[in-house]
Amino acid sequence: MLIHETKPHRCRTMPFSAYRDEADQDDLLIPRPGWTCDTSDESPVVYRDKDIIVRDDFDAERDCLVHDAAILKPYGEWLLQSAPSLDMELRKIALKPRGGRVLVAFSTLIPKLPNVDIYEIAEKQFPVMTAFAARTADDPALSEYHQRYVEGAAEWKTVLSVRP
Repeated sequence: MLIHETKPHRCRTMPFSAYRDEADQDDLLIPRPGWTCDTSDESPVVYRDKDIIVRDDFDAERDCLVHDAAILKPYGEWLLQSAPSLDMELRKIALKPRGGRVLVAFSTLIPKLPNVDIYEIAEKQFPVMTAFAARTADDPALSEYHQRYVEGAAEWKTVLSVRP
């Protein structure tokens, strides 16, 4: 079995995002510092005329998102009710021509999932986030990612600190 076959759908679909309309993917293909993918004329075409050419992974991820909507929609509604400022942030972003991002803590979703141990996940994620924060600490081009890793590590550390 190849490693690609064991990756989560989100990783196999990169850089495309099934969260976005297929016709709105072109900016995701702009190479970023540190990318090692082949962008030469000899590399295979993956996106043309607002269509994803090889789409099996994209479609599989989209199917997962549709399936997960049964959990994520009520979670989103709960978030909006419990954090009124979130609604205001989303409205501001909706007014921007290219949209934007609002990041929410993943740990607030986990307790709403059936048969998931948040402490087990925290034990695994805390060292990963800490390591990625360290790896990105000295690179100004990765400062946004570094901040996310620092915040993620802090989030998982908080979860572990209240473990019964």
